[in-house]
Amino acid sequence: MSRIHMLPVLALAAIALSATSPIDAEVIYVDASATGENDGSTWDDAFTDLQAGLDAAVTPGDELWVAAGVYLPLVEVGGVGDRYRCFQLKNGISLYGGFAGGEQALEERDPDSNTTTLSGDIGVPDDISDNCYHIFYHPNDSNLGETAVLDGFVLTQGNADGTSGDSRRAGGMFNYDASPTIANCTFQENRAAAVSSADGGAVCNRYSSPVFENCDFVGNICGRYGGAVANLFGSSPVFFDCLFDGNVGGLEGSAIGYAGAMYNYSNCAPTIVGCTFVNNSVNFDGGAVGNEGSDLYPYFANCRFTDNTAVLYGGAVYNRSGAEASFIQCVFNGNIGTASNAHGGAMYNYASSPVITNSVFYENVSGCVGDGIYSVQYSDAVITNSIVMGEDGIYSGGSSEPVVTYCAIEQDGFENPEWHNITGDPLMVDPGAGDFHLATGSPCIDAGDNEALPPDVGDLDDDGDVDEAIPLDYFAGERRQDVSDVPDTGNGTPPIVDIGIHEFGAGSGVAGPGPQMRVAIYPNPLNPVTAIEFEMIRTGRARVRIYDSSGRLVRTLRERIYAPGAHRVIWRTRDDAGDPVPSGVYLCELEVDGGRSLRKLTVVR
Repeated sequence: MSRIHMLPVLALAAIALSATSPIDAEVIYVDASATGENDGSTWDDAFTDLQAGLDAAVTPGDELWVAAGVYLPLVEVGGVGDRYRCFQLKNGISLYGGFAGGEQALEERDPDSNTTTLSGDIGVPDDISDNCYHIFYHPNDSNLGETAVLDGFVLTQGNADGTSGDSRRAGGMFNYDASPTIANCTFQENRAAAVSSADGGAVCNRYSSPVFENCDFVGNICGRYGGAVANLFGSSPVFFDCLFDGNVGGLEGSAIGYAGAMYNYSNCAPTIVGCTFVNNSVNFDGGAVGNEGSDLYPYFANCRFTDNTAVLYGGAVYNRSGAEASFIQCVFNGNIGTASNAHGGAMYNYASSPVITNSVFYENVSGCVGDGIYSVQYSDAVITNSIVMGEDGIYSGGSSEPVVTYCAIEQDGFENPEWHNITGDPLMVDPGAGDFHLATGSPCIDAGDNEALPPDVGDLDDDGDVDEAIPLDYFAGERRQDVSDVPDTGNGTPPIVDIGIHEFGAGSGVAGPGPQMRVAIYPNPLNPVTAIEFEMIRTGRARVRIYDSSGRLVRTLRERIYAPGAHRVIWRTRDDAGDPVPSGVYLCELEVDGGRSLRKLTVVR
């Protein structure tokens, strides 16, 4: 499996730029409403279209600061006609959206309040049929690297509905041999509508390994493979702390569609860390994710799969034809296979043997058999340290023999003492509300298998060591913690890992209720990572920000509409520029529907 050190991505891009940037690199201003000289030299004299700013950016280290507004692509690439108009990123050039106009420092911008939209709606307004094929198009031999940066934009209304070539792929961004850095962006309502062979409603990566950090993929549609994203042929992209919400694989009325949110195909090694897949759907297989083909090594860590649906196989995930996927500390709950012959409410494995470690399967539903995990055709899944609820949580057929050890299994048939499984209630705090912490007295405490802990490929603790065993749990608590008054029933040298996504005792620091929310922050004190968990009582907009002790804004972590239930945001103790913050006391602010809650954080270097 590929070993990738990928965080923090913006800091990596900054380091690469600093090594090559001459001192005459400059800021170029873009503001659609500017009325001055239109030369990009100041906010008053800003360029009024983005392409003019891109043309003027010729020195490595140049930054484009783009004010709120709507910007349309102007340059034709890959064909003749308006629908071939697109933007293209450049190595060494960073594009930052989210400015009101007038800011003098990058950290003063606010992308959540100052929406900066890159739109494919170039023709008749609201008529998608004449929209551009791609908002960003990076064709074969683009050779973009991580110093090509896009940060703080909304990409919407790209429509890759062509009948051949790249015009069928990725309404938002197509990358071929291109690996830019994308952060704090929203890909919304983009399409790849060809039924025959469409790849990625919003993004398609071929032989490309871009990094996406803190990005949202919302309401994108693909006619065939990957409602939001398709990763194909030698691509090893990284997705960190991204949201995939309401994406659809398959056009309305069509019986074809694979992977509601993300499709991963042969010879790829995507790394997906801390991402949420919710309310995605597909007309056929893989409500959220489809993994298919040989030499495919998708790695999912600390991800949540909730309320995704597939008509047939795999309400959340579909693994097929040799895909070797890993699911580490992942939650699968409320996923559904809707047809009466649907198999695998959460996961369907066909000729694929995923590795599932320290994960939770809860209240998934299949129309036929295998509410949790269904395996067929020599699919020998390895399931360890996991909690699988339901009387039909695991079903195997067709010469498949999953290996299930050191797990908490509700259904009968897994009681062999040699397998070290626990039967009965695993005693989680409130799984119906999305709280999968272990309660006092849980038989899952100190009952797992230390040897099953996989390498920290996603570098959860940001220490550069991707070969060490996973050091942190789902909410960034220390992964192995001994509970002195609980006997060790698991395997290995103490401390013994717990079964499930959380380590008992790692949830200390839970705060009392704030306005319309419950907030928990742990670990606290922290170095270098902490998780901020909050529970929404009803659907609403929430914003998470970090301030220093003087009240200066340090980092805006996330603002979006959240559904009721538990949610999580990770802070890696870096500011908005990607630089590590010093030791000290900080304040975490959570704003929900006008209410405000503050919690202290202590960073110890």
